[in-house]
Amino acid sequence: MGNGKWGNGRWGNGGVAAAAASGLGSGARAWQLSAMSMITIPLPDEDLNFLRAYSEAHGTSAEAFLARQAHNLRVRLQRPLRPEVATASGIISGEVAAEEAHREHVETKHA
Repeated sequence: MGNGKWGNGRWGNGGVAAAAASGLGSGARAWQLSAMSMITIPLPDEDLNFLRAYSEAHGTSAEAFLARQAHNLRVRLQRPLRPEVATASGIISGEVAAEEAHREHVETKHA
């Protein structure tokens, strides 16, 4: 459940109760009827321990959490750009060194 250690909001417990009642971790039901493949991901012990503690605190398993994150990323990246973003795309030439221009602007502004 969203506690102070990991924050609330987008990492809250939406759907945890229903998923727990079905015996699955949060988000796991979304993939239970899909074809599944297995992967092995090497992680530093510190990151794996954090992932396990974070997922447990949010009522899910590390595997279900990672599956949900992968799914959300795919869905987000496959979504078309909003019209206002598409309209603005390409306004700034790729030849502009934007980071350098911004750094110079900030230096001048705060000089």
